[in-house]
Amino acid sequence: MAKTAVTIVACLLSALCIFPASSHDRRRPDLDAWYDNLSRPGLASCCSKNDCHATEAELRSDGHWWARLGMPVASSNDRLDWVLIDWVPIDEHLIVRGSDGKPIPNEAGEPVICHNVVWKIGGTEIDAEQIIIFCFVVGNLS
Repeated sequence: MAKTAVTIVACLLSALCIFPASSHDRRRPDLDAWYDNLSRPGLASCCSKNDCHATEAELRSDGHWWARLGMPVASSNDRLDWVLIDWVPIDEHLIVRGSDGKPIPNEAGEPVICHNVVWKIGGTEIDAEQIIIFCFVVGNLS
């Protein structure tokens, strides 16, 4: 019990609390294994079903991808869904690519972003400046 109290106090004193997201696009459980197997060079895995979700993304005129972060929220059917929030730039090294250097085929079809979730004090807002993006999968280009 004392250890838990110390953890809570330390979290509050740090001005933000970091908790892992415990949600993903639960509308697509068929993609769980795909999410878990996403990787970038030098990493065994960059993502899991717990930190990936479909997103809106766009390739901007400067040649860089931008995508929207997500915030997990409870839905009416006792599951967690993602609500899209802030747009963020995607660093090139975060894009999941195949051995040919091209973005991998996307089983979800739509763009996917994987990131942690950092809640501001109070737990109702995401601190977008503290979020770490693990990887990004380009949507299927038509």
